[in-house]
Amino acid sequence: MDTLTHALVGALVGRSCPAGNSRVSARQGTIVGAVSAAFPDIDYLTFWIDPLTFLSDWHRGPTHSLVLLPVWAILLGLFWSRVFDRPEARGRLILIVALVLGSHILTDLITVYGTAVFYPISDWRPGLGMTFVIDPWLTVPLALVLCLSLLWKDVLLARAGLVMLVCMLGVHALLQRAAEHVGQDYAITHG
Repeated sequence: MDTLTHALVGALVGRSCPAGNSRVSARQGTIVGAVSAAFPDIDYLTFWIDPLTFLSDWHRGPTHSLVLLPVWAILLGLFWSRVFDRPEARGRLILIVALVLGSHILTDLITVYGTAVFYPISDWRPGLGMTFVIDPWLTVPLALVLCLSLLWKDVLLARAGLVMLVCMLGVHALLQRAAEHVGQDYAITHG
């Protein structure tokens, strides 16, 4: 998934998180969500060092790992608690960051390129191939819902946007399955 779409999903997740006792505002949750959801793609900076190694080993590796997700969540959550000068909100911010990092990993899994979800334990890179890396059919509706949620100051609209995303991904999965059946039938029919 492209970084813009990751940031949009993260903004919706961060905006959707209830404030809890820490009173993290919807605005702060939106900022934390958008920026933190884009964080795993910081590995793009290594592209310029060695493009081939970047593509084969570095991208979608350490910053995209479920194993390392708690480390990144704690570091980024502490960073955000300092940025907002909200030490009492550390736990809530760490939780928001963990959720948006998880959303980044999951939305990269639905593409074909593979993600090292268990790095450094394993270099296995699953990819479901349900959608394109850049998919305006996902990005545009997410951007629209986020804009409306910000304009109307409606957190429920952000939550509805996440439900819409899950439904759209369900449709993608069904379409992928149907396309696979068409391909299999064609191959069997034409030898």
